[in-house]
Amino acid sequence: MSFSAYSQKKREHGNVILRVAQFDEAVNKRNITMLIFLGKVRLGQREKVTVEHKGSIPMQIVNYSDQPIEPWKEAPPSTSNKNFLTNKDPPQEEEETNG
Repeated sequence: MSFSAYSQKKREHGNVILRVAQFDEAVNKRNITMLIFLGKVRLGQREKVTVEHKGSIPMQIVNYSDQPIEPWKEAPPSTSNKNFLTNKDPPQEEEETNG
């Protein structure tokens, strides 16, 4: 028998001993933590987590302009083609001429 086969056999035997000890601790000694652990691992039991949101999320509106903010009204259409991040006009496309 090779060393790897021998060590695998001994490891499996040790796992059996460990499982028996865990089961004995859980059932015979009524270790609640071990019962929960074994239920999750062996029986696939899971804790059901439910997230429920009630109420509203507060929102703060910051006004950086001279105009009052009326969030319930629709914003007027933009008359500018400027990029809102850089405040620069977009590059102009060159017109093709056929000559």
